[in-house]
Amino acid sequence: MKMMNREKYFLIGDIHGCYEEFLELIEGIEPDREIVSVGDLVDRGPASEKVLQYFVDNKLKFVMGNHEDKFLRYLNGNKVKVAHGLAQTIEQLDAHPRKDELIASLKSMKIPHYLSFDHGNLIVVHGAYIVAPDGHVSRNKALYGATTGQTDEHGYIVRLDWAEGYNGLQTVVHGHVPVSEPRVKNNVYNIDTACVFGNKLTGLYYPEMTFKHVQAKKDYAPHRDLG
Repeated sequence: MKMMNREKYFLIGDIHGCYEEFLELIEGIEPDREIVSVGDLVDRGPASEKVLQYFVDNKLKFVMGNHEDKFLRYLNGNKVKVAHGLAQTIEQLDAHPRKDELIASLKSMKIPHYLSFDHGNLIVVHGAYIVAPDGHVSRNKALYGATTGQTDEHGYIVRLDWAEGYNGLQTVVHGHVPVSEPRVKNNVYNIDTACVFGNKLTGLYYPEMTFKHVQAKKDYAPHRDLG
């Protein structure tokens, strides 16, 4: 029986406008390996507009992160709270020489809340991949993760460790929850290693499941301790 060829990807954790680190991370990636982001390209970092333009120009795939979702709602004229780094993104976009072109491109894109690759063996999502009994994948949980609905003493949302109960056959790669090192549990890979908070940007080679890291140039935003 003929063996099915494995697709090759380089999956990138939350970039948050860390453009220089992103370019360094993808340097040397083979042309036949597709680059895919787990979302949160924007906010808090120094060059969100450059990250967005690079993804648009090079037709790179990414899933919707909660920061993209809010940014797009802002661009579409919806009332949003300008917080958590959105003000920096708006300022960077306003100074961008290709502002109107970039906005038009972003508004026309249909950004999925999760992506399936490698014949269904690989799932890329931003927050959490939770499948309901009817097969539906919650968009809200995909963007924001699984939460208790409560906040801690610092005002942060209390998150549920959805990977603890994951028993699916697919490999799931996500971000959203910043950690000091990639976290692997039950075939779930969290690769948000908090570059914008001064730690590092992480890429994951698939199907090899090996990591590549680039140290952050600086600590760009205030933050709590990493897990």
